Amino acid sequence: MKSAALTAPVTRAIRRVKGVVNGSKLKAALAEVSRLEQARQEIQREIDAQIDTSRFQQAVEKARARFESEKTVDSEIKLILTQLAAAEADRRVQPMRYARLRYGSDGGAFAEWLRKTPQWRSILETACRIKLELAKAEHENISATVRQQLGDGFDSDDLEAEPRVKRARRETERWGGLLAGIARADPAEAWPRYVRCLLSK
Repeated sequence: MKSAALTAPVTRAIRRVKGVVNGSKLKAALAEVSRLEQARQEIQREIDAQIDTSRFQQAVEKARARFESEKTVDSEIKLILTQLAAAEADRRVQPMRYARLRYGSDGGAFAEWLRKTPQWRSILETACRIKLELAKAEHENISATVRQQLGDGFDSDDLEAEPRVKRARRETERWGGLLAGIARADPAEAWPRYVRCLLSK
C-alpha cells in the first residue's frame, strides 16, 4: 500500500485537473445564466417601451412650437391632433402604469420570459452544482493545508475552528443550500436571487 507522502503529489495533480475542468464548465454555465438574464431584461425593455408615451409628448411640444410661431389653422389642427393622440396613447397604457405603480408589476415581462425559458431551473442547478463541487474541493485543499501547518497535537475540532477552514465550510454549505433550494423555489423570487449569487463578483 502506497504511503500518503507518495500519493499526495498525484492527488494534488488530479485535484488541479478537476479544478480546471470544473472551472471551464462553470464559465460556460455562468455564460448561459448571463444569456438568459439578458433575454429577460430585453423582454422587460420591450414592455417598458410599450408604456413609454414620451414620444407623443415630444410631438405635442413640436406642434405647439410650430403653432406659436406660425399661428395658422393648419398648425393649430396639427397641435390639436397631436394632443388628442398623446391623450389616447396615455389612456391605453394607463392600466399597465397603474399596475406598475400600485403593485410593482413588471407588465408580464417575467411571465413571458418563463414561457420562453422552461429550462431555467436546470440551468441554475448546473451552475450551482459546479459551484458546490469547486467549494468542496477548496474546502478539502484548505483543510489539508491547515492540517499540515498545525502539525501534530491538534485534533479535528481545532482544524474546524480555524478561520480559513470555517470560511471554506460556510461557502460549501451556502452552495449546498442554494442547490437544494432550486427545486421548490418560486421562479419570480428565485431567479433574481440566484442570478445575483452566481454573477456577482
